[in-house]
Amino acid sequence: MIVWLILVIIGIWLTILSFLLFKTLSNYNRLTYGVTEKTLSEVLSSLLEKQELSEKEAIHVKSKIQELENRSFHFIQRIGLVRFNPFNDTGGDQSFVLALLNLQESGIIITSLYARTGVRWYIKTVKKGKGVEHELSNEETQSLQKAMKGTLP
Repeated sequence: MIVWLILVIIGIWLTILSFLLFKTLSNYNRLTYGVTEKTLSEVLSSLLEKQELSEKEAIHVKSKIQELENRSFHFIQRIGLVRFNPFNDTGGDQSFVLALLNLQESGIIITSLYARTGVRWYIKTVKKGKGVEHELSNEETQSLQKAMKGTLP
């Protein structure tokens, strides 16, 4: 009776070990699938090397993104456009004011005045939402406010 009990326990133990061995071999075969002449340690070493390269590339990409974010404050990102008619003798809103600002609300305002005799262009500098060298007209102020709100024309 005891012999049968020991044989049953050994049989169960062998079944469990066989199952674990099969699972381990299956995992090993899955890891080395398509690799003919490399050992598992070589495959794992190459995976670790690839991971280290990926981490270095991720750090490089993060630094480039940070650099672009820092530089982006100086890019033109806000635009304000106002069309108007400055003279009674011309028809339509042929004249316009275009404000081009960065995220620090600095940039330029371009004014185009259309008349029958020709077109005149004026450019004014803006720093932190205010005209620097010259006073802004009503239309230029409207264009500047549109640009600072971030609303497109």
